[in-house]
Amino acid sequence: MHMVWAAITAGFVAGLVHVFSGPDHLAALAPLAVDKGRRAWRTGLQWGLGHCAGVLLIGVLALLFREMLPLDSVSAWAEKAVGLILIGVGAWGICRTLTDRAEQPPKAAFAIGTIHGLAGSSHLLGVLPALLFPGPIAVCGYFIAFGAGTIAAMIIFSSVSALVPRWAYRIAMTACSAAAMAIGGYWLIT
Repeated sequence: MHMVWAAITAGFVAGLVHVFSGPDHLAALAPLAVDKGRRAWRTGLQWGLGHCAGVLLIGVLALLFREMLPLDSVSAWAEKAVGLILIGVGAWGICRTLTDRAEQPPKAAFAIGTIHGLAGSSHLLGVLPALLFPGPIAVCGYFIAFGAGTIAAMIIFSSVSALVPRWAYRIAMTACSAAAMAIGGYWLIT
């Protein structure tokens, strides 16, 4: 039982670290959350759930079709899509600062989180420690806790983003949007 709790703790911490160490995660979420007020946590929850869904999807595909599916190609495509989405989120955020007409599409945070979950190999670094645990219960505990840590980190970040005072909203939104566009451009050229 001690090993299961160790796996859960390690998974949760790895999920937190995974989110907070990825500037692309934060850049994608900040423009969506900065003006949400007390509802910002929902944006983080949707993004986190989407991210977990994307990671789960790529993991299941990897297990089921590891011989047939070109996972490197899927990941590379998803990384380019993330770059474009970050640029789009940034452009939306800048439009939002100039007018009050740029409404956020429903479920945008979930969709962006899902595509982020499909992209890159950083998820492997987050889930590889699960292989160190001896039994399936500990491994499952690690994976579930990793997802919970990811979701918790996104809720925390989006909630903190929403604490920006009203007078600093345009500055914060512009800075977050510019960061999203810069990181998106970087993802496209690398």
